[in-house]
Amino acid sequence: MYSSKTRDLIELAGILSIVASLIFVGMQLRLDQRTATGAAYQSRAEARIEDIRLRMEIELSSNDFENRIARGDAPRWWSEEVAAMQREEEIPAGELIRTYQRRSIDLLHLDNLVFQHSLGLIQTATLESVFGVWRGGAEDPIARAAIGTGRIHPDTIVLLKELGFRF
Repeated sequence: MYSSKTRDLIELAGILSIVASLIFVGMQLRLDQRTATGAAYQSRAEARIEDIRLRMEIELSSNDFENRIARGDAPRWWSEEVAAMQREEEIPAGELIRTYQRRSIDLLHLDNLVFQHSLGLIQTATLESVFGVWRGGAEDPIARAAIGTGRIHPDTIVLLKELGFRF
């Protein structure tokens, strides 16, 4: 038989181990929830990227893009600034479409990484590795058009403001 003091210590150890295991389970549930949220966000981003690629194929396959612009039936990302850039630099419409779609896809990748970072699922260094695509982009009318038409996380907007973009 154990003495009363030994029995109390064993009970205390049992209680502490139960509390520790409950804390661990709680932390694991929070991590699992963050991971699932991040995976769902990434899945939505991938679906949007596929949608962008499909729209790009459709726009590139229709040879009347410039006629659409002339009729005033421009896509929502088209602006006077983009039109001026096309005229000044003599950029073919197909190249503008491809550039806009690439910038839109880059934006979705950045947005996904920012969201994953806000959940604590990726490190800051990983997030910073994609900044190069956007540095200096504040002067690019097509990059601004992609941002203006995209649905992005508020943390991504803050980051883009730090990189010089205006909203």
